[in-house]
Amino acid sequence: MRFATPLILIILIVLCVSCGPTDSKTTTDSRRSQLQELFDVKIKQLTSVSDQVSGWPSTHDCDGVLWAGLACYAGLPVNIDLAEYSPGLIGRRPAPNCSVPDESSSTISRDQLTGYMACRWARRDTASLLRLAEYGANNNWIMGTPSLKIDLVWFGENLQGLLGRMLDKDYGKKPLLWFPLDRDYQRHIDSIQAILQADVGRLDFLALDRLKKNVESNGQDATFQAALGRYSGDLGPAVELLLSPDYKTPSYVRGHENYPLVHWVFTASVVLNSLYEGDEHARN
Repeated sequence: MRFATPLILIILIVLCVSCGPTDSKTTTDSRRSQLQELFDVKIKQLTSVSDQVSGWPSTHDCDGVLWAGLACYAGLPVNIDLAEYSPGLIGRRPAPNCSVPDESSSTISRDQLTGYMACRWARRDTASLLRLAEYGANNNWIMGTPSLKIDLVWFGENLQGLLGRMLDKDYGKKPLLWFPLDRDYQRHIDSIQAILQADVGRLDFLALDRLKKNVESNGQDATFQAALGRYSGDLGPAVELLLSPDYKTPSYVRGHENYPLVHWVFTASVVLNSLYEGDEHARN
């Protein structure tokens, strides 16, 4: 009889271990199914309110190509070609471009180009990315005017490296550099670039550290949580935020009334792609 208690304990431990992962997987699958269903609803909603000819969420806003690019990444039929005025020259919206300085400080900016690249990469449109790279190389990576607005129109080391990795160019060896940030929209662009970096297939601990800091700045931002989860593997916090009826759109989502929907579907697409990618790795 003295062995009865240990035997019972062993049986209980075995049962707990065997049931735990199954319950966890069932919960994860259930939440993913809910997210997929809501994603499908919101994609249809965004498609219905976007421009019916071009598919752009807004054809007039001066942040147009950023949000059109993110909508495209999520799977919307956006005609992103309308942003390319001539080979490799990208504007903020379908022509005519935003006037400088009345409507915008520059004809293009790094955040707009990040959205544009997200779309082209999602579609594996190498030809368009090559035109962008050729334009940059031929113009010292000054992608618009006025050329003195270096903080806006210079392509930057991070984007050069990212584009190089997409195209398997030598300048793809340039690492992503993480500088101190103090504005939410900068963290937003950081997160998108880190997501694209992960898509290209290179993860590093420096990116992980930056994404943790972004979450520390605002843990209620689903994009920040999704970007971190893309690296850490823990996508639970992003899923819960996206499924919450009380989710508040971050303050950097400003401009056209359709952009909150773009923010949501882009982030959900990142999460869903990561979850399905995880399933594929598990099968292999």
